[in-house]
Amino acid sequence: MNFKNYFVLYLFIFGLFISSCVNVDSSLEAVKVTSVIDGDTFYVNYGTTQESIRIIGIDTPEIHEGSKPVGEYGEDAKKFLEDFVNSFDIYLKKDGTDPYNRTLAYVFGKDKNGDLIFYEEAVLKEGLARPLIYLDNDDEELTPKIVEAYNYAFENKKGIFSKWDTAKVIKNRNEITNSLEGKIVFLEGKVNDIEKDEYYLEGIYHYKYNIDCIWFKITIRDGEYEYFFEDFDIYSLKNMNVRFYGELWFENEKPKILLRSPNEIVIN
Repeated sequence: MNFKNYFVLYLFIFGLFISSCVNVDSSLEAVKVTSVIDGDTFYVNYGTTQESIRIIGIDTPEIHEGSKPVGEYGEDAKKFLEDFVNSFDIYLKKDGTDPYNRTLAYVFGKDKNGDLIFYEEAVLKEGLARPLIYLDNDDEELTPKIVEAYNYAFENKKGIFSKWDTAKVIKNRNEITNSLEGKIVFLEGKVNDIEKDEYYLEGIYHYKYNIDCIWFKITIRDGEYEYFFEDFDIYSLKNMNVRFYGELWFENEKPKILLRSPNEIVIN
């Protein structure tokens, strides 16, 4: 079975399972998708103008070099979104704009029976996205579905988690080459300190946790911390030797992983 047929079959079964559980208000807006940029961004057509849509709640791997490196499974995520918008009527639940003037929206596909499929949940379950939750536009019904879907991908080792048993374990800065940037790896080392960094951005209070290790840095954003780390004491990691799983980035030439969930932590 090719990917497209698999996708349609999967979403049909998936839609039957979850559609009755997705309740959204009448503010949904039907749109015509004109082009897909990557797994979390696309354009819609309004007559002679186009509007850029950034999907709320997820972050798919980059497919073009920019402020973040090209990641693994980015092309798979883009293909997933392309097949999704070609398989269903697309509806948006809009909620503001981002600093790039893109419209922020939750995305739904409506099948011929009128049942709704929540795109963010679908792509996360396949392990083709990571959560990226902003507390100013989280949703009491939809955001928990994002959390559950990401946990599902981990438990079933889907997509980005399929490398759990084979990802390179890096224990020293000298082991990192340029070719590893953007790749899924484990960074291992002793946790020296954990600090909460509070700041304001465009008048909104934010915070993040920085876990400082001997030779690398781990960051947890406030959105993921609120939804994933409620029952996890990150301060318990201090002075322990820990492995962190994720996409390798660099910040001021220091290796870094943006952590999304306690599932990505292995205490040695």
